Amino acid sequence: MHSGTQSQAHILALKATWDALWDEYLKPRWHRQRLGLHHA
Repeated sequence: MHSGTQSQAHILALKATWDALWDEYLKPRWHRQRLGLHHA
């Protein structure tokens, strides 16, 4: 049972990391897109 719990924690940690990375990656893109729409 211990290894199963370990791998689940690992997956949750990976997901949290990816969520944070995507959040940081998308923020500037959306911001640029909004600016572009305002200039159009």
